[in-house]
Amino acid sequence: TRLLNLLQPFLPRRAPFPVVGMLRLGTGNAWARAVGTDSYFRAVKRLPHLRWPLPTARFDLVEVEGSLSPFAGFGWDARILNDYQRNLDRRSGQIFGSRFFTRFQTGLAGYLYALFRYTVPSELLESRNGQPEVKVERVSGESLKIVDGEPVPYAETVLYQGPMSVAAAATCPEYGYGIRAFPYAGRVPGSINLRIYDRPVMEALRHSRQLWTGLPSPGMHDFFVKRARVTFSRPMPFQVGGDAHGARRTVEFAVGDRPVQVVNWRAATA
Repeated sequence: TRLLNLLQPFLPRRAPFPVVGMLRLGTGNAWARAVGTDSYFRAVKRLPHLRWPLPTARFDLVEVEGSLSPFAGFGWDARILNDYQRNLDRRSGQIFGSRFFTRFQTGLAGYLYALFRYTVPSELLESRNGQPEVKVERVSGESLKIVDGEPVPYAETVLYQGPMSVAAAATCPEYGYGIRAFPYAGRVPGSINLRIYDRPVMEALRHSRQLWTGLPSPGMHDFFVKRARVTFSRPMPFQVGGDAHGARRTVEFAVGDRPVQVVNWRAATA
C-alpha cells in the first residue's frame, strides 16, 4: 500500500489506480494471501505461462489519517506489532545467538513470541484497571450490521459503546499468516468492515481457533460503514497496515474514494 499512497497525489481526481499484482515479499503478506499469491519464486516462474490479461479482484481501501491501507486498528493486535518491533530492535544488535534470532524472533514465530512474552502479560497487567471502553459513531453514509452472518441496515448513530480489546477496520479478509481476522470484509463494496471484539485477551486465547480461521466467536461486533469515529477511554496502541503507529485516543476510519484492482492469482492459476 505504500506504493498506492505514493501514487495517489499524482493521479487525476477520478482516475483509478493502476492494476496491482501482489507478490509475497512482506512479513504477513495479508493482501497477497487474500488473492491466492503463491511463494515469490513460484509465482514469478508461472507468469509466462498464464493467460493474459490476468483476472483481477476489486478492493476498497481504508483511509485513516490521510493514508490508505487494507486494514488498521487498535488494541492488543496493535500492541503485538509494537512489541514485535521493539523485540526486533532490542535483539538486532546482539552478536551471539544470531541463528536463534533469525529463526525464532522473526516472522510468525517472532509474532507468537512477542504475543506470549510481552503482549499477554501487559494486557493482564492493564486489565487490573478494567477493560478500556470505546464509543463507535457513524459519521456519514449508511451503515449495516452483521446479524446471523448477513449485513442488515442499522440506523443508529452510535454503533457500539462498551468494553473492547480490539477495534479495527478492514477491506481485506486476511490479517497475515493466513489469519482471517475480517471474514466479512469485501461483502459490501464501497464500505469498510468495522469490527469490535469486546472480550479480554485470555478469553481470546481460549477462542484462538475461531479468531484465526474467521469462524463466529462470542464478543464480536461487525458493521459496514462509509465513515466512522472511534473514541477510547484511554490511549490505545494503533497500527495501520501492520505497521505500528504509537497510541491514539480517537481516530476516524473512512472508505477511500479510489478502489484498486488487484491481480487475482487464485483465479489466474485455477
